[in-house]
Amino acid sequence: MTDFKQNILRPGLVLFAIAAVAAVCLGVVYEVTKGPIAAEQARATAAAMAELLPQAKDFDEQDMPLTGAISAVTVGYYSEGVAGVIVKVAPKGFSDKIEMLVAIRDGAVAGIKIVKQTETPGLGANAAGKEFGARFVGKRGQLAVTKSDSTAENEIQAITSATITTRAVVDGVNEALAFYNSNF
Repeated sequence: MTDFKQNILRPGLVLFAIAAVAAVCLGVVYEVTKGPIAAEQARATAAAMAELLPQAKDFDEQDMPLTGAISAVTVGYYSEGVAGVIVKVAPKGFSDKIEMLVAIRDGAVAGIKIVKQTETPGLGANAAGKEFGARFVGKRGQLAVTKSDSTAENEIQAITSATITTRAVVDGVNEALAFYNSNF
């Protein structure tokens, strides 16, 4: 019985105590940081919306049925009326979901902003850059991905070696445009 206490029970209890203390510490850190992280995410989303629709002075999240990868719809207002609509959509990319905001004004894309992504650095992560986002401005209707230079109005040139990410972003924009066209 002594061997059992010394060789199994005692180390097991020490390991349990260490794991319990670590779990409590992790829980405390989570609770302390949860609020500031949520506040920072809200601030970053508000800043992204202001960047996408700079003329909007007020934003109002809409309470309406959402479909597919769409998680929120916000209307931006300015003194003369509606400045545009921002659709938050999260299509599946290469690594995980790509959370993005799609600003639409008068049925055309006014801009896109990727707010969260875990795509491959140097490849799919380049989708978060302004150069890629600029390819969507002014586009209407169903968009398609092309690997060569885009010549048609509805084509978006893929990011080199990141076709899956490009397709995911295009799918997200297409879903946002379709939602806008059927609801606004």
